[in-house]
Amino acid sequence: MRRRDRQFHVNEVRRGRDTYRVIHPARPIAHGAMYEAGWGVEMYVNKAATVDFALAWWLAARSPHSLVYLPLRSSACDPEVRYLGRRLDLVFLHHTLKFPTAQWKDVRARLTPTGLQKVELPATPFRTVERAEHERSWRRGFKDHLRYDFAADTLFVVGSRQGYELGSKTFVDLVEQGPAELATAPDAHVCGELDLGVCSGSGPIWKRRDAPLRLHVVACNDHW
Repeated sequence: MRRRDRQFHVNEVRRGRDTYRVIHPARPIAHGAMYEAGWGVEMYVNKAATVDFALAWWLAARSPHSLVYLPLRSSACDPEVRYLGRRLDLVFLHHTLKFPTAQWKDVRARLTPTGLQKVELPATPFRTVERAEHERSWRRGFKDHLRYDFAADTLFVVGSRQGYELGSKTFVDLVEQGPAELATAPDAHVCGELDLGVCSGSGPIWKRRDAPLRLHVVACNDHW
């Protein structure tokens, strides 16, 4: 992967005794809308937005004290897909931050276009995860699964550095291989997907606590 960079604002928002550091793009993500869907959430991206997404994922992995916020509801993308629900923003964060998502609406309202910084996505942003490490993540008792929450029209992806690293390949592949696949077959379905959460309890999966949610990032054939 060649190096790519984006500019971000870095804000510190104070809530009572707590201060939250929020990293958010300096420029709007023009084509990266995210929606609720029947099985999870679905995001439609063009080539530039795949980089925005991968860079935010990388930032989240290496920034345990920050919230990485992508304001996707403002995207101009409007795919004609009947099963899509409400639009969503996206926040990545570490579980150790213990951020109360119920406060997000107020924190988001206090963000400002200040604290400009350039962030560069390295040519090799994530370490190689061997198959044995993936297999360990499927065993009972594994603690580093990525989880999720919803608040204020926002999907929160919550986890550890290891969790983000384990889930990185599918989205890095979308950045690296998506352009070539769509150049060869412009109408092909090219995507990256990852299940968030772990089932708890028994009974039908949709009634269980923390039932898995599929994050499905789709290359938009019409606006690639």
